[in-house]
Amino acid sequence: AFVARRHLDFDGKAGEGVAMRAREAADRRAVSAMQNATDYMMPRQLLAAREEHARAKLRSSQRGRDGLVESNIQAAFASGEMDGLVGRGKPLPSREDNPYEELAGMSVANR
Repeated sequence: AFVARRHLDFDGKAGEGVAMRAREAADRRAVSAMQNATDYMMPRQLLAAREEHARAKLRSSQRGRDGLVESNIQAAFASGEMDGLVGRGKPLPSREDNPYEELAGMSVANR
């Protein structure tokens, strides 16, 4: 009784055998090649509009916003905009009120 070797696929789940995984990889390469060929033939204005749409879609997700914020912070560090900030290296002052209570409408409930 020969048992086919199984590997984890790219999603981290138990995948099919080696032949199925190779076939799926070939399919992914073919789709990628077709997309790259389409991008190459597409006018630059349409390509720029599509890329802007993809960036806007990425910014609308939590992971996209986190990446955008992190890249902006790193750019500010690299350009020196974070040097000489008032209160740098000191803890933030504590607050008595919670600004998020007002947003959630909980300030009345907690009185």
